[in-house]
Amino acid sequence: MKFQAIALTLAVIMLIPGGFPAGREEGITTVLLELPDGRVFWGSGMENETQILTSICEENSLEYHLGNGTRVEGFSLEMYGWTGGSWKRGEKSDVVAFSSGVPVATPENRYPRFSPYSQLTYYSSGPTELWNFTSGAGLLRGIDSTPVGFGEYVIFESWSGLYVLKNGTLLWKNDSTKGFSTPYVKNNTIYVGSSDGFLYAFSLDGKLVFRFRVSNSPGYTGVSSSPIVVGDTVYIGGFEADNSSAKLYALTSNGTELWNVSLNSTVYYGTPAYYNGTLFVPLAGKYNASSGSWYPDFGIAAVKDGKILWKYRTSQPVKSTPIVRENSIIFTCTDGYVYRLSLDGTLLWRTRIGYSTSSPNYYNSTIFVGSGSFSSPGNIYAIDMQGHVLWNRSFAGGIQGSISVAPPFILFTVNEERGGVYCLKMDGEEVWNFTTGNYVLSSPSIVNQVLYFGDDNGTLHALADTKAPKIKFEGAQFYKYGDEVDIVVMASDNVGVRNLTVHAGDEIISGVDSAHIQMVANFTGEMEITALAEDYDGNVATSSYSVFSYNRSLHIQAEIGEEYEENETVSTVIWVTDEDGNYVDGASVSVYMDGKEISEGRTVAGMYTFALRVPRGEHTLKIVAKKEGYAQAELTKEVRGVEKSEKPGGVDMGTAGLVLGLILGISLLALAFAILLRERERKYREITRERMKDRK
Repeated sequence: MKFQAIALTLAVIMLIPGGFPAGREEGITTVLLELPDGRVFWGSGMENETQILTSICEENSLEYHLGNGTRVEGFSLEMYGWTGGSWKRGEKSDVVAFSSGVPVATPENRYPRFSPYSQLTYYSSGPTELWNFTSGAGLLRGIDSTPVGFGEYVIFESWSGLYVLKNGTLLWKNDSTKGFSTPYVKNNTIYVGSSDGFLYAFSLDGKLVFRFRVSNSPGYTGVSSSPIVVGDTVYIGGFEADNSSAKLYALTSNGTELWNVSLNSTVYYGTPAYYNGTLFVPLAGKYNASSGSWYPDFGIAAVKDGKILWKYRTSQPVKSTPIVRENSIIFTCTDGYVYRLSLDGTLLWRTRIGYSTSSPNYYNSTIFVGSGSFSSPGNIYAIDMQGHVLWNRSFAGGIQGSISVAPPFILFTVNEERGGVYCLKMDGEEVWNFTTGNYVLSSPSIVNQVLYFGDDNGTLHALADTKAPKIKFEGAQFYKYGDEVDIVVMASDNVGVRNLTVHAGDEIISGVDSAHIQMVANFTGEMEITALAEDYDGNVATSSYSVFSYNRSLHIQAEIGEEYEENETVSTVIWVTDEDGNYVDGASVSVYMDGKEISEGRTVAGMYTFALRVPRGEHTLKIVAKKEGYAQAELTKEVRGVEKSEKPGGVDMGTAGLVLGLILGISLLALAFAILLRERERKYREITRERMKDRK
């Protein structure tokens, strides 16, 4: 029989030896708010700590009370500062506000461990396996618990023992501590339940700190619940296999019992949730190993200071870990419903999702939860805080583990023959999946952008997104000076780009995965556009794209003759156009005669007028037109200055003779024509007289 387990990953709260650099900008106050259930929130600015803390709470819809005895979500806060590689109480540099224990995150390493409740752990890995590690041998070696980690370390319990790895290499293991209780690490101590009915505490180097008997009749599974540590108090729920009542225990960090309370039930798979001094304990009922049957009480018990405040009863076992959000308790049940209760145990609503041992998660007023059991299909649901199903998706196997929220994605495992981990967008669209060829009950956990989960073969898988985003530029590279530059920059990743920043000259354009550059090409030569894209796993890509702006050409037209009366002032017009015939305004014009500048100015609507005086003799006139973004244009003309008597348009002797000759010739022709006419008239009269004689 495949044992079903809900693996709860709780906070690994400890400082990595050597610590982290503060990374603090001078004059900037940074506040970390860390709650016992693993949620981590950050804020920074020039304001004081109280203002920043208020802003954090408001932005994340956290219940808070500021004043004497400041409380957030019901937890008292303490102030620490980061100095010299460690946190110091009362320092006012980088101030951290948190409920209890030693803070783990720093400004340089803000998300060093995973919690199923964490809302700020970013992860979007594509299915790239960094390494894998197989524990134990034989059939009973499956990893049903959820691995936890910090930095380069990862810790998990399997059915062949407790393992501590560093970068995928085994540091040590304990063969006698086994089962599917998820470890909890705090203050250099590992707390974990075991199938033999004991709670164990080990130092990081593997030395036993203490063991405490939790179950007198552990049966096969023993302590399947996971311990939680709040302040210096360790809480653990028991399991009995002889149909007797188990207990909830409170211990000191060195294993001394503070109190216990009989639950009239057992805690199986699920783990208590802590809120404002109260533990909300999932009740799986009493278990009879002989018959394999479960008997009431089923539901949720509220326990405070060793006393049961109330119980909310369900018809079937609760084998999931509840969460407390928006002043309410949310949990799933094997009766097929997800429940929401008020803090006093009053039912607010319940929504049908089918058989479930999946621990819900929450983000932005949305509940994410799975359903299904071993050897049956399952679903993933998104439900609003009023109990309405926003969407759901079906899978071939049951979704029995915790849902991990890694904005803007959710991750979970599917327990089927070819089980694995799936990544969806928060609207239900699948981004990627990584399958193993084995059943998978272990929940995914995320540590420093590395995702860990175990499978039924006893193999721990470490996945990471090692691929940088791809950057693409679309648009022309060559422009004329003054043209509009229009370029679109796009960044893509296997799952999505977190931000894109583009530098184009003095312009900085930011976007999520695209940016649109629109600017005037007011430069000549090459301009390099650089883009930087970052994905959700911190992979960064940079790329550049060169655009070129080349000079337009100028053309000069001028009304200039070849000869001028010496030293006479003549108004002269120059026109400057571009290669398309458009008049160019503001072009500088210089006029030179024999290398000496005689006029300079600028065109107005393409026209420039100047006074031209040409001395006697041959001269070279040169006109130069310039403008930024245009190639320089030149026009050279040879001109001559002449005496006034030789003024163009006067008549010399040769010309006069020619004219007189022409006039004389015309006159002679006219005279000859007149004589001809007279001779013809004389002959006409003679002929007429002769004809008259004949008639007589």
